[in-house]
Amino acid sequence: MRLGVELRHLLVSSTRRVFPTRVREHLEMIRYCGLPNPVRMVRPYSLLSNLNLLFLQELARRLDEWNVPGDFVECGVCRGGSGALLGYEAVKSKHSRRVWLYDAFAGMPPASALDDERSKSLEGKHVGSEKQTRRLLRRLRVPEDHFRITAGWFDDTLPSADRVRNDTAQPNRPRRLLLSEATEINMLRLRS
Repeated sequence: MRLGVELRHLLVSSTRRVFPTRVREHLEMIRYCGLPNPVRMVRPYSLLSNLNLLFLQELARRLDEWNVPGDFVECGVCRGGSGALLGYEAVKSKHSRRVWLYDAFAGMPPASALDDERSKSLEGKHVGSEKQTRRLLRRLRVPEDHFRITAGWFDDTLPSADRVRNDTAQPNRPRRLLLSEATEINMLRLRS
């Protein structure tokens, strides 16, 4: 088993050195060829499992079926996979949905005293890219007016948002932000 992990690591690290980004992306797409689009396209850029991406897509669709109005907010975008999936569904929505994407693009922030040891071990990991996220949204044909990416730490960026509707639907958010996120969303509702 360990040999397989080492071979995979060698293959991944050598493809990073040898192949340009577009070729590496194509090789990743082959790996996920059994998944339906757009899940197949976003899978290499998401920390979510295949099942969770499919669930997220289904959740976005059901919000439409149930006539739940509002935009999608993702706090913690990383490489943009689930945010792009939400953008894809927002474009198809019968409601005028937008996607609000918030991330520092600098890795996980320091854990708080309330976090567990695993959360503390993630500090600085999962560094994403705003450029990569925008490229993925373009590949899924999500128009610029359907999304907004705000770079910065959560506590600094969400309160300064110039427009977040009161009825924002929030299908995907990291657990570590729940307490702070609830406070910030309530502040925005009070300001609106």
